[in-house]
Amino acid sequence: MFSQVAVRSATRRAATLMQHQQPKHNGMPVRRAGGMPVPQSMKAKPFDGHPTNEGWEPYVQFYTGVSVILLAVNYFFAPDTTIDSWARNEAAARLRLKEKDPDFKPVFGVHYQDLQSKERQEKWDEVSEKEFNPFKEEDDDDDDDDDDDDEDDDE
Repeated sequence: MFSQVAVRSATRRAATLMQHQQPKHNGMPVRRAGGMPVPQSMKAKPFDGHPTNEGWEPYVQFYTGVSVILLAVNYFFAPDTTIDSWARNEAAARLRLKEKDPDFKPVFGVHYQDLQSKERQEKWDEVSEKEFNPFKEEDDDDDDDDDDDDEDDDE
């Protein structure tokens, strides 16, 4: 009895292994996708490029580079518009006004840094006016110099 059971189980195992080794459908071996061609994208190496350059690629590369540069410039040179920077400037302006006038009382709703910038603009206008015309001379002096040159020529 023991030998019959062993023979039966060995036969079952062999039959099962044979079925798994070559699956069949209606007596024909079932074909798996082993003979499929390999796509070209699977053969490509990363960052290797391709041999032919299409006409639109240089334009895309150029404008991509330009846009990255513009975005970086915009990011790094953008003005600081946070509430912290505004509050710091406003507090500094109030402290400067408090140093000038110890009895200074800030009024709600007045932006004192704007007043400071108006004072700076007025000072700049005054300095630039002196720079362009340091002695506040009139343009008529140039005509007098020309007359003096004419008199020297007559002699």
